Amino acid sequence: MTPGEDGSVRRPNLVLVIADQWRAGCLGFLGEDPVRPPALDELAERPRVLTRAVSNYPVCSPCRAMLMTGRYPYGNGVHLNVNSATAEPGVGMRPETRCWSDVLADEGYALGYIGKWHLEAPVPADAAAGEGVREDGRVWDAYTAPDRRHGFGFWYSHDRRDDHARPHYWTGDTPREAPAGVDLWSAEHGTDVALSFLDGAARDYHRGGTPIALVLSYNPPRQPFDQVPQRYLDGYSTRSARELLTRPNVDWDRPEAAEAARAAPSYYAAITGVDHRIGRVLAALDEHPLTGDTFVVFTSDHGMQLGSHGLMYKNVPYEESTRDHGDGDAAHAWNQKTVLRSTLGPRPHRGRDPLRTSGPALDARALTGHRTSQIHGLQLGPLARTTPRSARRSGRDPEPGSGGEPRRPPRTAARDAAPMAPGHRGHGLPQTPLLPDGVASQTRDRVFAIPY
Repeated sequence: MTPGEDGSVRRPNLVLVIADQWRAGCLGFLGEDPVRPPALDELAERPRVLTRAVSNYPVCSPCRAMLMTGRYPYGNGVHLNVNSATAEPGVGMRPETRCWSDVLADEGYALGYIGKWHLEAPVPADAAAGEGVREDGRVWDAYTAPDRRHGFGFWYSHDRRDDHARPHYWTGDTPREAPAGVDLWSAEHGTDVALSFLDGAARDYHRGGTPIALVLSYNPPRQPFDQVPQRYLDGYSTRSARELLTRPNVDWDRPEAAEAARAAPSYYAAITGVDHRIGRVLAALDEHPLTGDTFVVFTSDHGMQLGSHGLMYKNVPYEESTRDHGDGDAAHAWNQKTVLRSTLGPRPHRGRDPLRTSGPALDARALTGHRTSQIHGLQLGPLARTTPRSARRSGRDPEPGSGGEPRRPPRTAARDAAPMAPGHRGHGLPQTPLLPDGVASQTRDRVFAIPY
């Protein structure tokens, strides 16, 4: 919390950016996948980079529900991807479930949600509204009523409209039958809306001290891969397949490798385009000015295989879906990879810290100071406000294994064997409880999940 001009104590703001299916190797500063997102590279020079985080259920809805609630799927009701088929047995975000956004709303925050939600269970009326029924016979897009938005007063969202070039949104009190269509790349339009929201919210913050919490949820870079502006494709379309798919675990004899080679230029181009938009948001925080009073968090719900291990997409216990790391002595990077920018202290710090948590929870305690017994695992608020001992002693970024970053665990046959038994405890960590029906079980090194 920081003092305002009138001497009052101002509570910190939050900007949470989520990009769908952005795998950790596509964080350019790691030097892994051949993509350079300059805005995130610049952001990573200033904050903490939490490298022991995983997407412990690497598919959209379950991970997003864990992010919002801090609870495993058995505790939040979202143990499968949300659509009309899974809605029948009750899969979907429950209105009575307590989210971090509910906490911040109670604390007087001005909350905004822009972009993909994918937590609302479709009802029969959604078949005739929004996107309608897909070729698979399911309804994926759904209207979220105002009393089911978990504290977000500003709402500009869809549930899952996978048309990046022609998105639509439900806003404010827009009825189910009348989502607003837009003829603009969804990442571009969503950013425009976010900047407009920040413009008004910043005035209220500086005049009256009303703190801000904004979620900007991008649908790209996930498929469809052919809906990315040409200006971002130019840097990738002339590269060969082997220049784009550089991982040694790509099986070139399988048809998925050819599919990945076709998708890679657009996938990387979408990442570059989304990064450009993130840069606009960071510039707006500087302009207003809000940077010194704001936590900025970047993360994704999961990654994707993109040809690795002969697979294309996600929801498998491989590193490209759940996390990622470089070979040899390269830096660690885990999906769910999280870049946390804390500019509330005298010197922002970049550190790679052990993150041993059972769910990718956003901890409202970092903003409000309130504790909750609801969260499964550790609450991460203290990481946002503290500096590793090694950095405090030396005044510089910690070296690997020096205390600011854990040493890389040795590779063993047991670790590399697939998969470990559900009871495996992994590197001496406390055992994480197995979820009902084998939905997900996490240890330090493996994630188990069933397909949706």
